[in-house]
Amino acid sequence: PDQALPLQLRGRVLTLKNDLPGAVKSFEAAMAKEPAYFPPVASLAALDLVAKKPEEARKRFNAFIQAQPKSWQARLAMAELDARIGAPAATVTASLREAVKINPSEPRPHIVLVNHLIGVGDGKAALLAAQDAAAALPNSYEVMDAQGRAELAAGDNQRAVSTFKKLAGLQPRNAAHELRLADAYVATKDLEAAGNSLRRAAQLQPDNVNVQRALARLAMMDKRPADALKIARDLQQRHPKDALGHNIEAEVEASRQNWDAAQAAYRASLQRVKSADTAAKLHTVLLASGKAADADRLAADWLKANPKDAAFNYYLG
Repeated sequence: PDQALPLQLRGRVLTLKNDLPGAVKSFEAAMAKEPAYFPPVASLAALDLVAKKPEEARKRFNAFIQAQPKSWQARLAMAELDARIGAPAATVTASLREAVKINPSEPRPHIVLVNHLIGVGDGKAALLAAQDAAAALPNSYEVMDAQGRAELAAGDNQRAVSTFKKLAGLQPRNAAHELRLADAYVATKDLEAAGNSLRRAAQLQPDNVNVQRALARLAMMDKRPADALKIARDLQQRHPKDALGHNIEAEVEASRQNWDAAQAAYRASLQRVKSADTAAKLHTVLLASGKAADADRLAADWLKANPKDAAFNYYLG
């Protein structure tokens, strides 16, 4: 009865039941029990965002940060909020650096900072942040992964190969490390080594669609479209409700200028997943095959069904 956790859990259950007033009361009661406990603050801020009141969420975070200046969780939440409402990248970066400074022994702020810097295209800053993280947490696999990705973002491809090799050696049953290593090998243009890494990943996780996608892309890079098509057909059989196999087939056929086959594959993909990216690719294929009227019809139908689809409008522009 003296802890906030039961009230926090009750608030989450009430949120899922769509009893938002009850959830708010429960989260506020949790805050009253333990003012230094951050989860109810985050939950209330999430409800503010649902209600389209981001400034209310910001006020909650600011109040918590003033009361608990050593809370790295609150700094991370503030940075995430800033990113969502379109604040300048420098503002987000400043919040993340503060979170790292508050608790340098916690891996998550380091990793979120590195991810953010990679996301805004500042590979050099990401690498510096990753190196700081590795110095503070030399035995963290998560930090090592972030360092490898930062090395790739900064163009230090050979060092990224070394980092992911080390990580794959430390956790030989983790297919994700082999996937990362394959990316690094591709960056160094060593397609044979990339293929070896992907085959090891496929042995570890035969049903991992990310591995199959990477194998297909590698086959295309290596001028082996028949192999990529075989992977696509295999995915279609094993995952009949998934769009990936059809997307891969469409990309293979488009690369060979088999426009009708590419069009059919993209339409099959859209039947499974309504994706603006796939619709844009289908539109491109229709134009390339000289079917401008069909392309215009597709665009009009898509925008009628998805009038607020910014990605497709951007593509058309």
